[in-house]
Amino acid sequence: MSIINIVCKIEEYLFPFIVVVILINEIWGKYDTTIFILVLFLLYALPSQKLLSKNNFGNVDSSDILILFLLITTILSYFFSINKINSIFFVKELIIIIIFYYWIKINLKYSYQVVIIFFLLACFATYISILTLYSHIVFVTNLNDYNIDDLLSFRYLFLPANTLVNNWGTLILILLPFSIILYFYFQQTGLDYIKYLFFGSNLLTVFSIICLFSKGSLLGLFAFFLSFCAIYLLFRKGVNFKLAKYITLLISGVVLLFITWEVMNIPITKPFLKSLQFVQTTSQQRSFKARLKSFDACYDLVKINPYVGIGANNFSIGIMANQENSSFSKLDYKPVIRPLNHFVHLLIEQGILGLTAYVSLYVYFLCLCIVNIKKTYYLTSGFNLYKVYIFISPAIIIAILIREMSFSSLLHSNDILMILFFIFSCNCSVWYKKMSHHDTKSPSKV
Repeated sequence: MSIINIVCKIEEYLFPFIVVVILINEIWGKYDTTIFILVLFLLYALPSQKLLSKNNFGNVDSSDILILFLLITTILSYFFSINKINSIFFVKELIIIIIFYYWIKINLKYSYQVVIIFFLLACFATYISILTLYSHIVFVTNLNDYNIDDLLSFRYLFLPANTLVNNWGTLILILLPFSIILYFYFQQTGLDYIKYLFFGSNLLTVFSIICLFSKGSLLGLFAFFLSFCAIYLLFRKGVNFKLAKYITLLISGVVLLFITWEVMNIPITKPFLKSLQFVQTTSQQRSFKARLKSFDACYDLVKINPYVGIGANNFSIGIMANQENSSFSKLDYKPVIRPLNHFVHLLIEQGILGLTAYVSLYVYFLCLCIVNIKKTYYLTSGFNLYKVYIFISPAIIIAILIREMSFSSLLHSNDILMILFFIFSCNCSVWYKKMSHHDTKSPSKV
């Protein structure tokens, strides 16, 4: 075996662990991984000449064209930015995320790599879920010490890991599917004892989202399960996930945790039901009116440069700079200086071209999943992981987009955007293409 082959073999086994380390570091934001990702991309591409091979240049698909379009619109928006210093940071991060995307697309080849990555991400999701629940208990206890029982009115003070509840809820939501995928995967393989470990992880993740009392996160959670169930019922020919049993177990587990919280004198049922209501509480009414007024203010920003926008990371600057406009003079509430809708956020910062680029990318990957779901009937039992993944991946994309309707986290939090691109890269990886083209020549490796 040549040195290059040995290096490539070591790279294959280290690859899933490095992917997870990069994603977790991006979430915690302790170290800048820019140089690290660039070096990794070159190290993984050059020894086996993957980057320069004719096969790669001949395998350009629609996703590559859409990624290129996205990059061009972002760079174009930078040149028309009202604050280029702010925008250049987003351009740099997007380039790194795209390089990370292609690194995974080229190197993710085998199911064992996917299982390891999903396992580690499920463990991390369990950790931050436990951290969320612990932070929730401490937060409620502190409020009780001051004889405050109106939990929702003080929800803005709840900062798990010093992160806004809205961003934190989106992060937990996008990590939700990994434990579910492994649950159904081990269910298909008959390893019931292992699958219940991932069910426990999934239960904690769902309950931690509930404890955030974020309407947007709850809508995203509901959209995920509704989409997953709808896709399964429409295209379940050839698969059997025992979905009814899973949903029953999950609801029972959540109810049990609700009872446990109430027994521990930690109020959750009443705040949860209140959080589902619409403009009933004082804080909800203030929030709703402020959102309406802010959408009016956003219209003024769109008119500045409707085609390419005002530049990435410039939403707050644009809002504050236009306070003298007529829309602002009529405000009863100070406009929110954080974007409240992902698509409005895109339209303001990157214009019609940027909005078109992102929406096209979302629609492409949703359609790609649906097309490949229809092929699952012809797949053999050796494709269990792929079967589960293609049913769940469109559901999480839909859930995140629903979540983004009430608060824009993707463009504000690079970690969430990187995880979304990781999901996209899995859908275009060598492993995914093997499965979708029914490559059964070497089942031990797929």
